[in-house]
Amino acid sequence: MNIINVNRFSNAINFGKQNIKMNNPQTTDKFELSNKEEKEIKFPEKVFIKTKSGEDVEANVKTENINNNIERLSLLDSDGKTLGYSIIETIPPKSITKNKNKYLDNGAIFVTELKSYDNDKYSGIGTQLQKLAVLRSREAGFGGRTVLLAAYNSHGFHFKMGFRPLMYEDSKRYFNKFILKAIEKADREKTPCNTTALGSFQMYLPEENIPFLLAK
Repeated sequence: MNIINVNRFSNAINFGKQNIKMNNPQTTDKFELSNKEEKEIKFPEKVFIKTKSGEDVEANVKTENINNNIERLSLLDSDGKTLGYSIIETIPPKSITKNKNKYLDNGAIFVTELKSYDNDKYSGIGTQLQKLAVLRSREAGFGGRTVLLAAYNSHGFHFKMGFRPLMYEDSKRYFNKFILKAIEKADREKTPCNTTALGSFQMYLPEENIPFLLAK
C-alpha cells in the first residue's frame, strides 16, 4: 500500500514570492528528489490531508474509468464520503495538431475538472488531487506533464502549486503578474485571492516545478 504524506518534504523548498522570477515565470528554486525517494513516489491507495487543527487524516483514493481516455479520481473519508474529485483526460503525443505550445507534443494529463468539499474542515484536498494527476502522467510515460483548466478564483491556488498560464509569452507575463499581485494582496489582507477577472484558461506544470508539487 502506497501512502503519500502532504508534509513529507515540507521543509525542502520555500516557494514564496522571492522565488518567482517574473522575467522567467516558469522558474522556481529547483529541488531534486533522491533516487530512492523518486522510486517511492507511486500512485497511492491512500493520501494524507490535514484537519484545520493541523492533524493528519488518511483519505482513500478511488479511481473510476469513464472511458478509454478519461478517468475520475476521488478522495474519500473513512465513511466513504467524497472529499473531492478530479476528472482527468489522457492527451496522447502529437494529438493536438494545431497546438502552438510544445509542452503537449509528448503527451500530458489534462485535468478538466477539480473540486474539493469540506474546505472549512480539511486542507490539502486540491493539492492531493493535483499530485494524483501528475502521478498518472508519470505512469503514462509523460514525465509528470500536466495541464488543467483554471477558472473563477482558482488561479492563485494553482499558481502557488507551480502551475503557469499556457499561452504566448507576452500574455503569460501579464497573467503571471496579475496572479502574483492578487496572491500578495490576499496574503496581506488575509482575504481570498480574487482573480475572477482573468476568466478561464489553461495552466500547465513546467517540468522543473514537478518535484516541487510532488514534495507538497
